[in-house]
Formats: sequence, C-alpha cells, structure tokens
Amino acid sequence: MRRQWTFTVEISKEKDGFSVRCLEIEAYSQGDTKHEALENIKEAIECHMEEEDFPITRDNHYLQQIRVPVYTK
Repeated sequence: MRRQWTFTVEISKEKDGFSVRCLEIEAYSQGDTKHEALENIKEAIECHMEEEDFPITRDNHYLQQIRVPVYTK
C-alpha cells in the first residue's frame, strides 16, 4: 500500500549546485539545480522509507510541522 507523507527539507545553495537534506529522517541529496536536488531527495526519501517501518519517531522525540502567524512591522 502506498501512502503519501509530508517531509520538511532544507535546501542550501552551494558553489556548484544545491544540497538538500530531510529534517525528519536521515536522507541527503544534491543536484545541479534546485529542481534536480528536490527530485533527488524525493528518491532518497522513498528508498529510506522502503527500508524503515516508521522512521519519523526517534526515542521520545518527534518532529511536526506547524504554521505560526508572524506579524511584522
């Protein structure tokens, strides 16, 4: 059964392209363009998830995405 998950990734502009890492699981990738880096991290996440039962939780810690309204001056 395929399930759809939401992950948070951090994208960094490097000298020769982009690096990207998933904050919820240990998945890293890179690409010449931002689009390529994002496609590559999707593949890395899929591979990681196929190997793990439920890798989001670690010990007594977990990550959750939340929305926070921030009012600026």
